[in-house]
Amino acid sequence: MSFPGPRTALVRHLLHLLGLVVALVAGTGCGGKGRLPDAPPERIENPSLGIAFESLPPDFTLGHNEGESLMLLPVGLKGRVEVRVGPRVGAVNLIAEIKDQQETIEARDAGSFLGQTELVGPLGTVYFTRGRYRDDGGTEVEEYTAIGLHPAGDRALYLSYRYPAGDDTKARGEALLELIGELGPLESSAAEPAAASGTPPDESR
Repeated sequence: MSFPGPRTALVRHLLHLLGLVVALVAGTGCGGKGRLPDAPPERIENPSLGIAFESLPPDFTLGHNEGESLMLLPVGLKGRVEVRVGPRVGAVNLIAEIKDQQETIEARDAGSFLGQTELVGPLGTVYFTRGRYRDDGGTEVEEYTAIGLHPAGDRALYLSYRYPAGDDTKARGEALLELIGELGPLESSAAEPAAASGTPPDESR
């Protein structure tokens, strides 16, 4: 068996490097002209609910979107976010909605309502509520619910984030807050959605 001499090996090495350079230049182009444009963010619309997400934060992916059922899933984590709306009314009483949420949590097995926080976001005033309870399987569940006014102004809007209770409450709340910043009316808007200001409720039990 014969082996390539030093000169042949060097030539092959130089040709390999040249191939890498050509591939790099072809991919980026001069001044970046050959670079493929980034894909636009996916806008998620739900006509039945009358809302849209301009895009999803990287922490979430779409789980289900059909009729009045809109569910988002956290990436790499257990849990789900369910989006729903209340009935159309003349005037929405968000304080009463918070009270109903508290009663719902406390009526569940080992239910404990852990308070609420008022925030201001693109939809106006939004209340974060938090509670814990045991589901039908006996697993302790934590639930963050954002309660605000629907963009149409005639009903309440809810985003409920349910997940196994643990030590990641703060991160879950921040992820939900970021998600609300992408929420808006069904009509496409040229303006970018503003991020909600404030902090989620205190994660201490």
